Amino acid sequence: MDNEFNFLEARVEWDERHAALLKDFLDGLVFHDIRYVILKNDDGLPYENHSKDVDIVIEPGKYRDSARIIRSCYKRHGVTHYKVHKFERLRCWYGMNLDTRFAIHIDLLEGFLHKGFEMFPFDVLYAHSQKNYNGIQVLDDLMGNVVLLLHSTICYHSIKEKYAKSITKTFQTEKDNFSILLKEILGASAADEMVTLLATGRYKEIAKKGKYFSHRSKFRLLIKRPLFSICNMVDFLWEKVCRLLLNLNKYDMMISVHAPDGTGKTTFIEHFGNELGFYYVCAADDLLDTYHFRPNILPNLGAAGEKIGVMKQDKDFTVPHRAKSVGLISSFVRMTYYWLDYVIGVPLILRKNAQFNKITIFDRYIYDFISDPERARINLPFRLRMMFAKLIKKPNVVFILEADAETIHRRKQELTIDEINHQLKSLHRLAVSGKYFYILDATKTPEEIAMDAIKITFDLTTNKLQ
Repeated sequence: MDNEFNFLEARVEWDERHAALLKDFLDGLVFHDIRYVILKNDDGLPYENHSKDVDIVIEPGKYRDSARIIRSCYKRHGVTHYKVHKFERLRCWYGMNLDTRFAIHIDLLEGFLHKGFEMFPFDVLYAHSQKNYNGIQVLDDLMGNVVLLLHSTICYHSIKEKYAKSITKTFQTEKDNFSILLKEILGASAADEMVTLLATGRYKEIAKKGKYFSHRSKFRLLIKRPLFSICNMVDFLWEKVCRLLLNLNKYDMMISVHAPDGTGKTTFIEHFGNELGFYYVCAADDLLDTYHFRPNILPNLGAAGEKIGVMKQDKDFTVPHRAKSVGLISSFVRMTYYWLDYVIGVPLILRKNAQFNKITIFDRYIYDFISDPERARINLPFRLRMMFAKLIKKPNVVFILEADAETIHRRKQELTIDEINHQLKSLHRLAVSGKYFYILDATKTPEEIAMDAIKITFDLTTNKLQ
């Protein structure tokens, strides 16, 4: 992840509209006889929410009915776009309304699984549930804190301080019952070890042994329910194969941004990323993976040449057009070399990010060889450069920031007005070559440009309700 961009945390404040939507959905589940239980962070629900999302475990086999209910609730409460991300038996439902700046994230789970192993079956969770003071079905303190402990330990190998305080309080008052539940999941030996660590408050040691506790829980589940566990493992692995190999296009998302220097690409990407984080109710750093120009699987030609002693690298990166273009053959070699970087690197990046539905953003992409070949010292005909570009993975969306040359030159004097005009002309020529190219007015405020880009992105990549 590139650290140049100043991305912010999600800023969604839970309000009356969120509360009304969530209550409407939970009432809908009850009306249709669908049992559910809030998994964690349930204090104050539905009127208050101290977490970014709401985790709701529904009884197995009821997802289609639940999906129909939540979709109807989204529509009734003014959600215009939604997106669903699936991981095993977890579906993350993101609801957005750009006009009213509204965002909500509700997770629906059919049981609690980790890599194919069902640590907490629905019936066990429901047996340890109760209604809170607002009439919402939540886990009792005992099971709620056991879930917090094992979920944090096994899934993240880290336990938040606020979780540790809650776990300690419950453990001290219900030590025997706490131990019984741990033994059901981890087995006697591992449970006793965890109880010993809990008794002395050694949460960091518990977190460090996360892999050990994960293996013990999975081994115990495999012994107790071998066929069920094997089937779930197969489903988990099959989903991985689909994500990474068979159906990567369904899970990857790539955006590139292009403009002459001085147009405001960096500022735009920051605002765009922060807005995406807002509507997906998460930190932009957790949602986005950013790159400059190319994947950099292969080293810069100058660095590679210097390493083998055939040339000295020019490291004055403050002047993008500091060197003249090379000859035709050398240009072809350079173009081929950097093209291979995209051929090899882009699929690797997309497969990595597809595992978590992360969005890949390129600040410039191979299309910079079309609009500004001089930066890479390449002197090849336009059609030949376009041929190279067409032979690699295309972004889902390409944004081109446009302003008049004089305005761009006033912002940054690295390029002459003639050079800027030449790049703008090349970008225009590029923009008409595919439906996934979109021109944005860079004379607007960064906030306005970002919202224009968000609207385009959501219209292309999310489901519409209205």
